[in-house]
Amino acid sequence: MGSEITQKLAATVIPIFTHDGKPLQVLLGQAEVTNWLKSTPEQQSVMRYPGEFKFPGGRVDDTDASVCYTAVRELNEEFMLNLAPEDVCLRLFNVKTTKAIKGMQFIVHQFLALSEENPWLQGFESANLNLKLRSRREEFFSRHFNEDYASIPLDLREKIAPEVHRVEWFPLKEAIEMQALSMADELHPVNAFQQEEFKRCGVISRDPMYQVTPATPIIDHRVGSIHLFSSERYTISETMTMEHALGEM
Repeated sequence: MGSEITQKLAATVIPIFTHDGKPLQVLLGQAEVTNWLKSTPEQQSVMRYPGEFKFPGGRVDDTDASVCYTAVRELNEEFMLNLAPEDVCLRLFNVKTTKAIKGMQFIVHQFLALSEENPWLQGFESANLNLKLRSRREEFFSRHFNEDYASIPLDLREKIAPEVHRVEWFPLKEAIEMQALSMADELHPVNAFQQEEFKRCGVISRDPMYQVTPATPIIDHRVGSIHLFSSERYTISETMTMEHALGEM
């Protein structure tokens, strides 16, 4: 009899910049390799999907009204935004299941955020956010990551611990290829940061988020097709339960 697997709900946002007649761009955040929330100066823990470029997202909290609300909350937290619910328009696009690790896997609800429907995304400058992320990281090490860090309450550590190293716009095709390489037999670091941090932390392989195949890429090719525009559109201020969202898929 196999080991029992616990499934939890999660949500993620796929920010897409649309250009007339030009390749689509997706906004990804590179995760820290070290899990600074759980680490101490004496003992460091490695993140799941360490150093990978991924979409903002996370598990559904008990206080979240729906997976849609989870998506916006995670977007604000990871990209250091302060978006009001009425400022965000999302499309429920897909549901994927992560691989099980230590008896846990996530059912991830993927929402699209199109620049043409989200003014906050039209003027998004990755360089400005990267400066903020760098400042946050520097403040964390200079003020908080010391012998007293473990005594800081968890809810406060969640607010100060670096989670995203940097953000970057990628052409859709390049993002798909980058994720597919995470399953290669040989290590193909996404950049120098991941390579150097892997060496420092003793990580020998990348952690693929999904089982990416030509038929089922992490970022489905349907993003660039007409199917995108037949997906259901939601503003977060609307009352939307998870059951409604799934029923419209």
